[in-house]
Amino acid sequence: MIESRQPAVAAQVSTKNATSSTVPCGTINRDVWLTFVSPGTTVTVVSDQAGQTLKLFSGSCGSLTCVFSATFNNVYTGLTAGATYYLKVGTNYDFPKQNIRVFAPPTNDECIDAVVAPRDQRRCRC
Repeated sequence: MIESRQPAVAAQVSTKNATSSTVPCGTINRDVWLTFVSPGTTVTVVSDQAGQTLKLFSGSCGSLTCVFSATFNNVYTGLTAGATYYLKVGTNYDFPKQNIRVFAPPTNDECIDAVVAPRDQRRCRC
């Protein structure tokens, strides 16, 4: 499980010798699965490999619902904070090592929540 309560977390996965799972939401030749608990209503998923498909599911393993389907990197909105989601990472290639990062937007993501940048008195030449 990816623990996404931190600013950004990563999991290293491999699609080398992976097979296609039977869960519907488009066809992917090789896929691996990750799970995470959503820290809020918006989560960003980033992969360091191009040519991947990211499919986000809600529910349980026996009855998954495809929530989003995207390629490479994506921002998922409208999620339920505290809910468990499943991420199907797929590709048509054998990637022996790839990094998937899941993170929530920072708390100061909007203008109204802007954080005052402290002035470093030691370096200020004012």
